Amino acid sequence: MVQTHNDQIIQEITKVHRIKSISKIDSMIKELVNLLDSHNPDQDLRNKYLYALRSAKKQLLHTKNIKQIDLLLCDTEDMVDDFVEGIIKNDL
Repeated sequence: MVQTHNDQIIQEITKVHRIKSISKIDSMIKELVNLLDSHNPDQDLRNKYLYALRSAKKQLLHTKNIKQIDLLLCDTEDMVDDFVEGIIKNDL
């Protein structure tokens, strides 16, 4: 009984954390779209970057715990940093 209750609490906390993480990735996508719009890279590069972020967002739906969510979010943030750096570097 207590274990079942604890499991429900953990599931709810994980669900809330997942929703917040999805929202963060949505924000990253919007920021990247704005950056891409202002720097006009080729369409293939644009699609590659946005596809990677949307794939990460989909992967969040299949995570089982907060640790997996945090790891995926951290990897996604690093990926966005690399994308931004590449966009700015290629624009110079």
